[in-house]
Parts: sequence; structure tokens; C-alpha cells
Amino acid sequence: MRKIYRAVVIPVVGAALLLGSAIVGSAATATLTGETFTWVGVQFNGFFSCQQRTPPSPSNIFYEVSTFPGGGAATGPYPGNFIEDGNITFDSGTGVITAWEVEDFRVDDSSGNLTVTGTKHLPPGVGTASCTNLSATNPISTGQASAVLAYDATINTTSPPTQDSGTSTVTLDFSTDGDSVTGSHFSETFGVLTPEQQLQALSAIVQGQQLGPGKSLATKLMEILASVQAGKTNTACNQLHAFEHEVAAQSGKSLPADDGLIAAAMQIEGALGC
Repeated sequence: MRKIYRAVVIPVVGAALLLGSAIVGSAATATLTGETFTWVGVQFNGFFSCQQRTPPSPSNIFYEVSTFPGGGAATGPYPGNFIEDGNITFDSGTGVITAWEVEDFRVDDSSGNLTVTGTKHLPPGVGTASCTNLSATNPISTGQASAVLAYDATINTTSPPTQDSGTSTVTLDFSTDGDSVTGSHFSETFGVLTPEQQLQALSAIVQGQQLGPGKSLATKLMEILASVQAGKTNTACNQLHAFEHEVAAQSGKSLPADDGLIAAAMQIEGALGC
């Protein structure tokens, strides 16, 4: 990863659930669960680039978040500053993310010691993104993205270093004129999401992208969420099966052929023990 001396930004805003803490230096508890990354853009501490293309060509958001000045804050079991850069590929017609690659993220403690390094990618699931290109007629580029990512990390506070993997919930929003990133945001929470949180995230995506037909899928997800909140697991499992059948029936019609909805529903089923 290159050092950043001007703009470097990543926006992310996800669920803020802390699922426990780890004791730094203890191999038995070395995990990123409970870690959070937050970043707020000031003039030159981040960078964004939007390449929105007409489908079927994929569109991209490139981002980098920096610790200078102000920087990204890491809190939880491994506090300090974080740096991350990534590439998001999405369909500008549907907004569905097809890839989110983070080749390098790292956390340095207050003394500058490297405590965590890792990579991230988009597993089978659902994520959405959009952006506007910077041009002579459009002096401000804006964009947003949100998804649940899979990570692989090395935690260097134990001897030997501990390998850790799991999921993180990330959302970003940005606004840039090519230099200043003031007003942009990034946040990320590491840890396993509860079925309720997964349903809320999936529902927000379905409603936000108006995935059809009509409001049928959004209504089904709200009903499933109500069943989960009421402790009616068997009912929720049956409702998830019905949701999957409708998605399959509408695939390639009122829904993109491969939008990740079924994979996301199956992931929730696994969490519920269906």
C-alpha cells in the first residue's frame, strides 16, 4: 500500500453492534469481533474516484482512507488508527455490487506499532452502490455503497500472530471535487450479525433499490423480521423459503438474474438454524 499525503477516503457506515471484546495479546481471544472503524472526511485525508458506465459495462468506485490529518479511528480490542483502500464493482443499472475487494487494511496502535493487517472481499450476498462521475459539467462527485464483507486478518499482538476471519458490515458515502473530501463518512463494524440485523440490512437494500415485483419482497422481509423478533423461528424459516421461491421465480424478470438475494436469505436461515 502506498503512503498517502493528500486525499485518501473510504466511506462506510454499518451496524454498530459490539459483539464482545478481545484481550490484546491473548491468543485465545485474539479476534476482530467488536472492532469498529470510523472515519469522517476533512479536506485532504481521503480519496475517491467514480467510474460510472452504462450497463452492461461494470462501474467502479475506488477509495482509500488515510490517517492524515485526523485519520481513521479504530476502537475496540485493537485501538489506534486504520488505513484501508478498496475497489467496488457494481451494475449502475441495478445498483447491485458484484465485487468489493480490499487488498490491504491495517491498524497501528498509538505508538505506531502494526497490530492488525488483512484483506476483505464480498462473499455471496447482497450489496448496493451508486456514484456520479466528476466532469466539467459536474464539479462534485458523490457516491455510496454498503455491504457485508468477509475478512481475513493477521493479529500481530500475539506470539505467534493469530489468524482471524469473519464478517464486517460496511457503508460509505462520499462527496469530492477531486481533492477535498469534507463531509464524507466511513464506518465499519467487525463481528457476526444476528439474524435480526441481517434481515434489517437485507430489507434496507430491497427497499432502497425498489427490488420487485412491487413491494412484495419488502413486505415478506418485514413479516420475517416480525417473526424473528417474536421468537417464532419455525415460522420465520417457512417465510424465508417462500421469499427464496419468489426471488427464483422473478429472477431475470422483475429482478436481476443474479442479485444475491437467495444467498443472503440462506445465510439468515443458517443463522436461525432452519
